[in-house]
Amino acid sequence: MKQRLMAIIAALAVTFACLTACGDSSSNEDASKTESSSAAETNTTSSESKPETTTATTAETTTTTTTTQATTTVPQNKNRVVLDVKNIQQKPELPRGSEITCATMLLNYYGFNVSKMDMLKYLPIVEAPDANGVWVSPLDAYVGNPKLETGYGCYNNIIKKAIRAYFKTEKITDYEVKDPVKTNFVDLYEEINKNNPVIIWASNDMTDIKFSEKGWKTASEDFYWPTNVHCLVLIGYDKDKGTAIFSDPLDPKGTVEYPEKDVAKVYDQMYSMALVIHKK
Repeated sequence: MKQRLMAIIAALAVTFACLTACGDSSSNEDASKTESSSAAETNTTSSESKPETTTATTAETTTTTTTTQATTTVPQNKNRVVLDVKNIQQKPELPRGSEITCATMLLNYYGFNVSKMDMLKYLPIVEAPDANGVWVSPLDAYVGNPKLETGYGCYNNIIKKAIRAYFKTEKITDYEVKDPVKTNFVDLYEEINKNNPVIIWASNDMTDIKFSEKGWKTASEDFYWPTNVHCLVLIGYDKDKGTAIFSDPLDPKGTVEYPEKDVAKVYDQMYSMALVIHKK
């Protein structure tokens, strides 16, 4: 009887030990699941937020850098200024029409849609001497025919008349054409700095002006034509190189540069004639 009682007690002890062990295993499993779940949540949060933060920061940094570069690494070069004037070639229609072609360049620059052939209608022209052999001076009209190689030309007051006639016909009242106030060539750079291109009377290749040996009679004098006179549009300058920059209606390159001193000399020889258009 005693031995039987001892066997029952031993069996109960084994059962209790087993139950205890199984309960600990389940708890550890739950704890492990809880820890894994927390770790997964932590990793998920980290994975979503970090790239967003990094992307946003990178985008902002890139934008700021781009803006800074655009502002600071492309400064305007104050020593070289060139206005955006579209070149027009006088040939083939007007082999002797540099003056009216330059006028057209100025008008186009200010947004007026007119061609050199349209502007020719406003140019006072006297093609030949009268019956007494008396002709006009280039102060009175264009002498000859700009469509012919035998044409001569005109001075700045005649081109001023042509531009004013165009303004009047088109009822344009908020622009005016005038002689620049300053007469020294370098003073014309003040107009360039105000974004105003300037027509000047100079010469082909900025060589010294040469006058013809044979002239013609006008109502008041004998006139001798400057044979190599040529009009160009001053569009800029380069102080470092000491050059003046032009839109040339006769040079196929369109834009040309000449030493400032050479231009100034020829400009003086041609009586410092120039024209500019201003908005009133």
